[in-house]
This record gives sequence, structure tokens and C-alpha cells, in this order.
Amino acid sequence: MRVPGIKAPLFWPLVACGLGCYAYLHPFLAVLTLLVLLPLCLFKAHRRDVLLSVLIFGLGWTRMAWEAPSFPPITTPSLHRWECTFHSDLNASCTSPEFHRPLLLEIPGAEMHPTEIKGTCWGVLSPFNSFSSFDYAGFKRSQGIAGRIKLLSGIQWENTEAHTLLSSLVQWCMRTRSYITDSLKINFSEPAEGLLLALTLGDKTNLDSDVRISFANAGLAHILAVSGYHIGLVGFIPLLFIHHRRRFIQCMGGALFGFIWIYVALCDWPISALRSATMITAFVIGKWSDR
Repeated sequence: MRVPGIKAPLFWPLVACGLGCYAYLHPFLAVLTLLVLLPLCLFKAHRRDVLLSVLIFGLGWTRMAWEAPSFPPITTPSLHRWECTFHSDLNASCTSPEFHRPLLLEIPGAEMHPTEIKGTCWGVLSPFNSFSSFDYAGFKRSQGIAGRIKLLSGIQWENTEAHTLLSSLVQWCMRTRSYITDSLKINFSEPAEGLLLALTLGDKTNLDSDVRISFANAGLAHILAVSGYHIGLVGFIPLLFIHHRRRFIQCMGGALFGFIWIYVALCDWPISALRSATMITAFVIGKWSDR
């Protein structure tokens, strides 16, 4: 009996992109890949596929070249002088002469401010430690936080309150997130407070280890990460309106659809939520454009 072949048109592009990502960290893979692909350019039938593979390989390389400086390998503590821009939480965008780009860092002990503010300080940059039951370092990396600063001097504050639309939106998201967190802490006790915080905002820092293990053993650990399930719940009513026959209700659903991205911003832009919101947005654009 003949077995039908597996049709996977995205297989080779994904392989080429993955090789490009790994080749940035291991340059010998780039040399090996070029040595394999370049001879195939001699064959006219494969020339277009080879050029596309090289292009996608370059996209993977470029992606890592852009991301790697933002997440330098922090393995041992190191002392630096930092210039940081704070919002209304304890994470700040910090620069130092030793790093090429600003890093998003966690600064325990910093003062809370309702608006954006800048400060300079001396501090020790340390990596996050993971536990046996939870990859805490990986969780922080998924939030874009590269490490933690231990303050060795007081922060010299400089008031730089901004009035641009973007800064106002960022400050509103930070204040709303803090308000939700404080409301859960006031009205619920542990472990319910940590569980509700993880289910609503994806913040698992206060989640009890026993609760986390129970969800993992039940195969429900994905519910604790803001992903397609949460985006679907938030966008359920707007999607219903968008599917309505009347144009007015469709426009109303399009207006309400923006709450999906507001919710992603409140959750601090996790990768899983960004992926789900982007897919739903592409679906809505395709439906409106009849494509």
C-alpha cells in the first residue's frame, strides 16, 4: 500500500530560520550552511529555493543579532554605574557604558513613583536563579527582564515627567496593573491572591509552589500563562459583533477589539499573548478585507 507523502511547505523555511538563529551563536553553522547551499545555485531548478533559503537564513540571523545585545549572558554579579528610567513599577530601563543597549532590569528597593522618572545609582547586576520546580530565570526573560540590580548607593532622582501620548498610555497601563494587583491583595489571601494574579495578568511571582505543581501535574499549567485562552475570553464579545450582518454592529466590534491589545499591555506584553493577539488581528483584517 502506498503511503501518501507529507506536504509541509513551511518546513524548509522554518529550518532555514532556525539555522540562522543558531548560526549567530555558533558561526560554524553559517559556514556549513553556505557550503551546502552555494553548490545548489549551479542548478537552475533549485536556484530560487536556495536564494529564498538564504534570505530566510539571514532573517533568523538578523533576529538574533537584534535580540542578543538586549539579553546579554549574565552569569556572575558585576558592578556598574547605572542611568535608569523608572515607571510606576520596580522595573527600569537602564544604561551603562559596558552594554551596547538599554536593559530592562528589576531593581528591588527602588521607590514607587506615579509618573516616569529618571535616576542614577551604583548597583551590582546579578542573574535570576531558577528553582527545581519553576524556571524563574526563563519566566523573567519572557517578560524581557535581563537581570536584577542590588543597590549599593541611594538613587539620585531627576524628575522627567513626560506628556506625550505614548508615555501617558504607558503610565496608565502601569497604574491600572498596580491597582489590580493591590485590589487582589486587599480582597484575597494566599494562595488565592497569587492564583488570581496569575490567571488575570500572568504574573506568577506570588504563586504558591504547591499550586503551581498541582496545575503542572494536571496538565493545566498553560492556563497560568496569558495566551490564546485569555485573549479569546477578552475578545469573545468583539468577535461576535464583528461577525454580525449589520455594518454598524461590525464597526462597534472593531472599536471594542482594541481592548484585546489594552489587555496585552496590562499583562506587560508577554510573548504568548502577543502571538495570540497578532493572529486574531490578522484574522479580523482578513475578514474585513474579504481575503
